[in-house]
Amino acid sequence: MENFQCIAIGIDRYHFLAPLRYAVADAQVFARFLVEEAKTSFRQSLLLTDTSPYLNKLSTYPNRENLLAWLEKGDTRSSSPLWFFFSGYGMNYRGEDFLLPIDGNPNDIENTGISLRSLFESLQQQTTGQLCFSRF
Repeated sequence: MENFQCIAIGIDRYHFLAPLRYAVADAQVFARFLVEEAKTSFRQSLLLTDTSPYLNKLSTYPNRENLLAWLEKGDTRSSSPLWFFFSGYGMNYRGEDFLLPIDGNPNDIENTGISLRSLFESLQQQTTGQLCFSRF
């Protein structure tokens, strides 16, 4: 199969919202599927969850600061398709959709959420291949 890249994020235990039950498991299963079935290299898969270990001495804890840092890191510049998977909370604020990182506060979406529009723009700049986005 074609070589894929993957960024999978799953958040169960939010700081300001009720916990979720299966978001971390969803992200883990998705990333594992791409590695085992689509033959994506572990080196081309990034898993960010409540419990994921450090990667190259960098935190994979899915707070806003870390998510933005990983997205800006931009090791994804390639012609391979990029899969972006998010399982967690999202909100619409003033007509714009936001993903909520683990420290996302529904009372301060603009400063603690991640705009889907800016996320897409960032990911599109990092890959010359196709971009596939999935969220639960």
